[in-house]
Amino acid sequence: MNKKINLESFNLKGFFVKAKSSLLSFVVVSFLTVILTSCGGASSGASSLTKKDYLVKYPKSSYLVGEGIGQSESEARSNAKAELTRIFESRIMSDTLDSIKASIGPGFESVEQSITSDVRVSADMEVKGLEIGGTWKEADTGTHHAIAVLDRTKGRDLYMADLNNIDTLINAELKAQTSMKGRLLPYRSMKKILNVWVERAVVVSRLRVLGRSNTSTSYNIKDVFNKVAELKSTLPIYVEITSEDTESSRLLAEFLSSALADKGYVLTKDKTTAEALVTGNVSVTEAVMHNPGWEFALAKGSVALSEPGTDINVVEVAGEQRGSDLSFERATYKSLKKLSKVMATKMIDSLEKGE
Repeated sequence: MNKKINLESFNLKGFFVKAKSSLLSFVVVSFLTVILTSCGGASSGASSLTKKDYLVKYPKSSYLVGEGIGQSESEARSNAKAELTRIFESRIMSDTLDSIKASIGPGFESVEQSITSDVRVSADMEVKGLEIGGTWKEADTGTHHAIAVLDRTKGRDLYMADLNNIDTLINAELKAQTSMKGRLLPYRSMKKILNVWVERAVVVSRLRVLGRSNTSTSYNIKDVFNKVAELKSTLPIYVEITSEDTESSRLLAEFLSSALADKGYVLTKDKTTAEALVTGNVSVTEAVMHNPGWEFALAKGSVALSEPGTDINVVEVAGEQRGSDLSFERATYKSLKKLSKVMATKMIDSLEKGE
């Protein structure tokens, strides 16, 4: 059955107003979607920009840039960061060693190996200020690309803060030395300064790569280096180990003395002339291991490195080691030798790092 439409009851004006309003809302939403998509593409997903676009956006005069590719966006981002880090740090290593060699001068060869190792550790630290500038995807292959960037100005500010902190620490250590007596404590302090200064040299190299070259100091590191060598050569060490078993104490003292001498330290048999004391105790007991035909020994000991005439222990080390052989005497010898190696290594590392 046909029904007649009542045109009078149908509000044409209201209909067109609502339609116009809906159309306007659709246009506004669509426009905002396009704007947000193009602005957020670099951080939330691959954008339509290309490598050329990003190189224009991040000029090399203001940024360090590295590119990475991958089968996913996350892989591309990770590879881009790794590439920029590699580019950055490859310049740091050689530049730092060259500057250290120039600062120290004659005598650098004697510490080159240890300093090179320290520089490598410091240079491998995470690059500050590194960010992902953007990503894109190849339409034909599906390969993802990413650009990692380091703002030179931002990077310089971050590393200058590190540099100022290091210089504050070094100056405080130099000031503290004026009240130190003897040779052991000043030697440890100088070693601490030298090790921190190696970290400083790495920071200076990073700043140089970023375009900052004015990094002068109020102290001369060559003076510190020369003082370290002087103190070490005039720091006779006396080693004294006690034990219920005289032979065990003699062997441990002998092994520790040999380890110190191998690292260039001066040993003395006259306690009254010593500028540093290594004192401690050791015990050796039989270890039951249920292995027929073999004897096992367990050596336990502790040693301290101190300044004569004071109660200050600069380094304290304790440990235990097992040894095995066909006789208990040989097992004892092996356990003591292993124990001395462990304790000497810890003691020397702590002293050399100024800890």
